[in-house]
Amino acid sequence: MTQMQTIPNPSDNFLQIASFVQSLSIKGLPPQVTHTAKLLVLDLIGVLAAAGKLEAGQIARDHAVNHWAAGPDAVSARLLFDGRRSSLPGFGFAMGTQLDNLDAHDGWQPSKGHAGAALFPALCAFAEGSSQVSGPEAL
Repeated sequence: MTQMQTIPNPSDNFLQIASFVQSLSIKGLPPQVTHTAKLLVLDLIGVLAAAGKLEAGQIARDHAVNHWAAGPDAVSARLLFDGRRSSLPGFGFAMGTQLDNLDAHDGWQPSKGHAGAALFPALCAFAEGSSQVSGPEAL
């Protein structure tokens, strides 16, 4: 079972970043930042769609549907560009695998990572399970 952990002595840097993130509001961001964020989300959706025919994505979606199915009363999510449903963790796994497989997202090469491949599917799964997530909050 997953258990929450706390950092016994978080660094000052960690506390500053946590405070900033917790106080962040889309209303306080410059328009250029929100415009770029919207373009990046659109990029993730496009790559996810393009990656739908790749074998790794098909395997991940089949695995999510067959082995991470939601129970009868559990919240489920419809796999994007597929239509079948899985549990929220299954959705995150399948969509993250599909998105990362094409390797055309988060287009800044020096970053050496693709945060969007994990964050976007997690956000979609969270939003599927909550009616309280607005577009600006998701962004």
